[in-house]
Amino acid sequence: MRKPVLLSTCGLALALAAFPASAKPVPTTCGATDLLKAMAVNEPETYRKIVAAGKTILNGDGMLWKIEKAGLQPSYLFGTMHSTDPRLDRQVRRIQPLIARSRSVAVEISELVTPGLKDKAAQEIAMAGVARSGNALEGLSPRSNRTLVEVALQSRGISAERAERLESWFLIVVLSSPQCERERRALGLISVDEKIGVAGARTGKSPVGLEKLEDQIAVLRKIGGFNPSMALIETARSAKQIADMRETMTQAYLGDRLGELTALSRLSEILRGQGVNETSGFTRSLLDDRNLVMRDQSKPLIDRGGAFIAVGALHLPGEVGLVNLYRQAGYRVTVVK
Repeated sequence: MRKPVLLSTCGLALALAAFPASAKPVPTTCGATDLLKAMAVNEPETYRKIVAAGKTILNGDGMLWKIEKAGLQPSYLFGTMHSTDPRLDRQVRRIQPLIARSRSVAVEISELVTPGLKDKAAQEIAMAGVARSGNALEGLSPRSNRTLVEVALQSRGISAERAERLESWFLIVVLSSPQCERERRALGLISVDEKIGVAGARTGKSPVGLEKLEDQIAVLRKIGGFNPSMALIETARSAKQIADMRETMTQAYLGDRLGELTALSRLSEILRGQGVNETSGFTRSLLDDRNLVMRDQSKPLIDRGGAFIAVGALHLPGEVGLVNLYRQAGYRVTVVK
């Protein structure tokens, strides 16, 4: 579950949820369960471990932070959730006045939130997902594992024939998004990030990208690690868990519980008794390394004053999180409740 959960930090991953789906009434909970709520009743000890771990997360106090320096108009840092869930609109409404007053708006990848550029970006992502060599399904054995993956992909609108021509990382990302994300996309709903981009554009501020599309694709290529076939099988096996985990993380996000949200992304480590601050190579690539890039790209905007910076919520907390990185760079950063 770790990699599918961490993929929620990649804005590009949401773009791959947009495969065709039949339009239905707007799905919210996706028929999923808030695992923490269930654990509080059925597994109280596990529940206590997760909540306790969340409280140890550095800068896990909230989703919105004020960045200050003498002589500058304050800037703001906001943790988004790369989701089209309409319940998240209340977080968007909370920040709209700040966006209106800002001098600039920065997001992870500007092309993905800018009307008129999204289609081209989606084409670039799709082209990157075409297999360069081999067949992503060839290494899936026994046959039952291949069938498992084929059925999971079919539910996402990808036939086995098509899957054979796509990269493993691409298929893993598609399977890491709940089915209802695709259904909401089919109904025209957009993500929190896109709504921020729209809000900025309405007030004359075209979103500034802190990352390049090709760089985030390069990070996603590392998903499979040394055994992409096993990573693909494990992701297909966890399809129901992915929906439940997304619902659990959504509830933590709506409750402004950033520390808890971070702990959920490290759930497997917590249950094994490891520290939540232990960092794998994949986590470094997906979070820590990108945080350093985001810090460097956003500093000129902050130094001009009045910047509004919106990135995935898991980029904010921790020793190498943006809140701490900005403090180390000499800014005063405080949570806004």
